[in-house]
Amino acid sequence: MSNLRERQTISVRFKDIFYISNILSSIRIVLVPFIIYFILIKHIKIALAIATVAMVADSFDGYLARKLNQTSDLGRIIDPIADKLLLNGIFISLLISERQYMPPIWAITFIVSRDILIFIGNLYLGLHAQTIIPADVLSKTATVLICLTIGSYILEKQFYFLKIPFLSLALIFSAASAVSYGIKIHSALREKSNK
Repeated sequence: MSNLRERQTISVRFKDIFYISNILSSIRIVLVPFIIYFILIKHIKIALAIATVAMVADSFDGYLARKLNQTSDLGRIIDPIADKLLLNGIFISLLISERQYMPPIWAITFIVSRDILIFIGNLYLGLHAQTIIPADVLSKTATVLICLTIGSYILEKQFYFLKIPFLSLALIFSAASAVSYGIKIHSALREKSNK
């Protein structure tokens, strides 16, 4: 069965830049260096506050895109990029500066490796099949759970009891979303080769 409903031919238009959903995604990207900076100078709670703003923006961009009929391929491209920059920027800066607030290294390695593989797979798909796989519910849920995991580690004194549940769920949804992406990318490339 075709996955055409879940994929779109890439078509980026100039006016897409001004869609509110794409502006929110762009704001999330702009916030990433500030989050990294505050982690590196050890103002972790300020970094967490800014990351929370980015998460709130993330929760609204997709909703507004659908509500205002402003879905676009630009949004499908920059939304997952914003997610990956946010999470991996936080992980790397915590690794450099504040390792005490980090989830286990093996868990971070798994999550970062999954992001890299999905990015490479989607890039390959875009170059060879001129299609993209947008973020789905599994991927978005994984992103939220990873952010909650990071928050529970940073605010360990208050939320120590949430660390393991959040981390476990984040890993489960990360693995499920990776499998989902893999199946969709494989299907898209097979359909392209059969044409």
